[in-house]
Amino acid sequence: MTNSFHSVTLSITVEIGVSVLTRVIALSAKAHPKETGGILIGRISDDGRAAIVLEATAAPPDSKSTRTSFYRGTKGLQKLLTERWSCGESYLGEWHYHPNGSGDPSSPDVFQMLAIARSPKSQCPEPLLVVCGGNPDDIELRLFLINNVGVCAELERPCQRKSLTESALSVAYDVLSLREPQVPFPSFLRTSYI
Repeated sequence: MTNSFHSVTLSITVEIGVSVLTRVIALSAKAHPKETGGILIGRISDDGRAAIVLEATAAPPDSKSTRTSFYRGTKGLQKLLTERWSCGESYLGEWHYHPNGSGDPSSPDVFQMLAIARSPKSQCPEPLLVVCGGNPDDIELRLFLINNVGVCAELERPCQRKSLTESALSVAYDVLSLREPQVPFPSFLRTSYI
């Protein structure tokens, strides 16, 4: 199942499967109470107006993580991206977890994404950023696009946020063998722009 997110101001659509979001939630819950993250891999449409996220990786083994910071390592990523490139897939951005925090990107998150957008090596002038915030019982996910001139826009899902969240969270809880939360399911992607 794929879900669409859209930015009217940037005229872009992003498709992300429930399995990708479920993986982000599961990896975040597993790392709690430390930060974690990884990269997003997928395809860009021929007209350049849509991104299709097909995979979210775990943190590479050389990553460094604390309760308040995360440095994503690079070990194994070049080989993985080379393999994916041969299938027509490429680097699309990052995902990141803020334990006991919000789904808002921090200033360092935005500056890092801006550096990626401006780097010729990344070949990704408009990287995506999925930020997962909260704790295993109350998770919030938000999706942003940061371009090389410094615009950070949140992409919204036009409808059915609650059912998508319930679906992704229930799969993640099953995967991790965690109990169902005793609080209401969180909102999925907020619909405001930064």
